[in-house]
Amino acid sequence: MAMNYGIEFENEFINSINNKKFKELSENLRRILNIIFPALSDNDLIVAEHCDPSGKPDVKISVNNESHYISLKTNTAKHIHSEELEKFIGKLEDFEISKTSIDTIKKFHFGDGTTDGSGINRMTYDELFPIMINDIKNANEELNSYNEKVVKLVEKFVFIGNNASIPEADFIYHGSINFGVLCSRKQIVKHLRRRNYDYMRNLHIGPLQFHPYARYANFKERNPYKRKIINFVWANFVQDLEYISSHYPFY
Repeated sequence: MAMNYGIEFENEFINSINNKKFKELSENLRRILNIIFPALSDNDLIVAEHCDPSGKPDVKISVNNESHYISLKTNTAKHIHSEELEKFIGKLEDFEISKTSIDTIKKFHFGDGTTDGSGINRMTYDELFPIMINDIKNANEELNSYNEKVVKLVEKFVFIGNNASIPEADFIYHGSINFGVLCSRKQIVKHLRRRNYDYMRNLHIGPLQFHPYARYANFKERNPYKRKIINFVWANFVQDLEYISSHYPFY
């Protein structure tokens, strides 16, 4: 079985910097590390290791007793997060999102006219969206009505994750060993506080649109558990990272 390309890149990234002196790294990797660890010296030793795969950071990088946690993305990565629908609903309830909006999210997720997936006839996105367009619009207005709520939820999905015992990511790097873009968590938070995403028609929280892992509307249900998983995507992720990196200070 072919290795997942994300894991392959993670291994390549770690092997390119671990137990190497700063001066031994490629120009691009020196550029990245100089941002993460300002004022590095040529002979500083870089230590890199894998993080718990159930958390948000992929790599822990340490230099001179200082450590940072990096989330690595590559190719046309748009997928940001996945979790059980009920856990997501619990987060929305913590933010006092109304039952009306929560029911809209559940009905759109299952696509069978119910809030629990017990219906018989499942609709595709193209069938479902025109029917629910007004309910989705109202839910989006509530979900995005308070900027700090948006920021906290996006931070949860992008940097924090669901396991409080795992360190949070403080940087995202997208690209390859030789070229890429680096953004800090602080940069992305600043960007989120200055932008709105009212133009998005799909269910979304800030830039993150969400949809079922699998609705199985026209396909045999091979993995029933996937119907209860919700996926989050950042549609213009790479372009947004490039903009954020060039328009906001890292710290």
